[in-house]
Amino acid sequence: MSSGKICSPRNGMVKAAMSAYPISLQIVAEKPDLLLALGGDVAPYAAKATSTIPIVFISSADPVRLGLAASLARPSHTATGVTLLLDDTASKRLETH
Repeated sequence: MSSGKICSPRNGMVKAAMSAYPISLQIVAEKPDLLLALGGDVAPYAAKATSTIPIVFISSADPVRLGLAASLARPSHTATGVTLLLDDTASKRLETH
């Protein structure tokens, strides 16, 4: 990333989980300052591809179950982000209706 450049978006739309890891490796090879992973299906591949580049994720899945954090209180590795925890709350909504 060139000096002074804040963001260099790259559209790496992944249509199949099998292609997420190779695309993650390609992006990591470019040595970005940060990876933004939108979705729980992509974030684990980004985390697997690097142990040094910070990863910010937005996911509806539990980051602990995805292997992105040791716990919600103490994120691990280089990943941090926002989760809506829809997996747990969806089942709770079914129980109350």
